[in-house]
Amino acid sequence: MADPRAFTLASFEGPCIEVMGGRLRILYDGTLTGGAHSCVSGEYPPGGEVPPHSHAGTDEVFVVVEGEVEFWEGGARVRVPPGGTVYAQGGVSHGFRNIGDTNLRLVALYSPAGFEQFLVEFDALRSAGRLDDAALEEANDDAV
Repeated sequence: MADPRAFTLASFEGPCIEVMGGRLRILYDGTLTGGAHSCVSGEYPPGGEVPPHSHAGTDEVFVVVEGEVEFWEGGARVRVPPGGTVYAQGGVSHGFRNIGDTNLRLVALYSPAGFEQFLVEFDALRSAGRLDDAALEEANDDAV
């Protein structure tokens, strides 16, 4: 019998959503980890960015798979090469921009899980044309 604390997933087969101009795929959500963490892949076109933001209570780790990216974290700017890793503690302002001529691909790990549900709700609000501050705040409160 397989150990329920371990799992293997086929590469990049989760649901696909659009957030801040990027195409995201939820690789796994907190239901598979008892809420410990979740994982999302993202692809952003040249010039694509996620502006500085923070999410209290959720740590985020980014691994750059390919492309040229500039991260902003806590007021500092740093270029991160493919294979590089960025850690943003919950509550610390962070964001990034694709500064290259090709698509940026990265993987993000959220701990604890829950932020991936906000991303799903963000996409639903975007699709419905409801990206106002009140709706975003409600989606965040519901997810995290």
